[in-house]
Amino acid sequence: MKKWVIGFIVLLLLAAAGYWFTTRDSTEAAPVYETIVVAKGDVQEIVSGSGVIEPAGTTTVRIARGGVITSVSVTEGDSITNGAELFRVDGTPVFAMVTTTPFYRTLASGDDGEDVRVLQELMRDLGYYSGAIDSDYGGASQEAVRDFLEDRDLERTHRVGPETFQSVGSEEIGAPVIASLSIGLGDSVQPGAGALVTRPDGALQAVVNINEIDIPRIEVGQKAVITLDALPDQEFMGEVIEVSTGLVSSGAATAGGTANVVTFPVTVRLDAPSAQIKAGMSADAEIVLTTASGVLAVPTGAVQEKEGKTIVLVPGAMNPDGTQAPPEPLEVVVGLRSDDMVEVTSGLSEGQTIIVGLDVNSLELPSGGLFSRPEGMNEGGS
Repeated sequence: MKKWVIGFIVLLLLAAAGYWFTTRDSTEAAPVYETIVVAKGDVQEIVSGSGVIEPAGTTTVRIARGGVITSVSVTEGDSITNGAELFRVDGTPVFAMVTTTPFYRTLASGDDGEDVRVLQELMRDLGYYSGAIDSDYGGASQEAVRDFLEDRDLERTHRVGPETFQSVGSEEIGAPVIASLSIGLGDSVQPGAGALVTRPDGALQAVVNINEIDIPRIEVGQKAVITLDALPDQEFMGEVIEVSTGLVSSGAATAGGTANVVTFPVTVRLDAPSAQIKAGMSADAEIVLTTASGVLAVPTGAVQEKEGKTIVLVPGAMNPDGTQAPPEPLEVVVGLRSDDMVEVTSGLSEGQTIIVGLDVNSLELPSGGLFSRPEGMNEGGS
């Protein structure tokens, strides 16, 4: 009796083991994968670079006539207004012109040019000139200058030059602010020496290094996304304003040792910098080269290459017994690629389901499919 019971139990255990191995094999044979529905979106091709945040658009104001600094009217951090006195050399004041156009010569009757134009604009803004801004240093312009000087207890003359007026930067991206001051009361100065440096108020830029392979595709006006190590959860928009021709070389580790990596500085001005951003912070920039909008876009990991064909995988059809056939490859044509998305120009339609995260080489593809061998050819290619 005991032997019969023991034998019956052994049979049950063997049956259970057989069932476990059968179900285990069938479960392991069924691929596990994630699917997504193909939809339209945007694909952007980008180039990345790293660098630092710097103040934007600095301007150096220089000494036009040597002598001794007898007065300094500004300090670091001051905003500069049009016509404001900056400093005096041997008692002669130097006034600010809020412009990037250099005031480089002493004007005389009949002179014309850009320096005349900015002087006319200065006199107009201060209420001394109401004539045409025609870049011609005529009688009305000269009289405006004489009145301006007389109101400041200075010699009434129309012959003025860089020893009286100095350009301090434009208001285009922010009023000029004194970034640094390099002169002090009693200093002896030489012609051409720097007196102070200005920068646009609040304006910052990222100067990032771009690999020489990518630099030919970078152009002024391209948009960029700036991220900072100090503010990891925020993104800031910017625009490329300068592509430098001065290369920067740095060492990079390779299998054979250290090789020089050639990069070029690219300047990206931040559109709306936050008060949290400080000069000197580490910055990364993703510069947008090309954007394809409203296209069929799939994750980069869904697009694979096999035997010279570009494919995606789609779920297999449902069998009559309720099981699902293995995934099948579908050939596609792709367009623009980014780090995470790929544009599909042909082979897919919106709303179609595809597989992501499954390697085509891990599948046993059915015969008669996309990668079937020609009739009569064996695995060795004979």
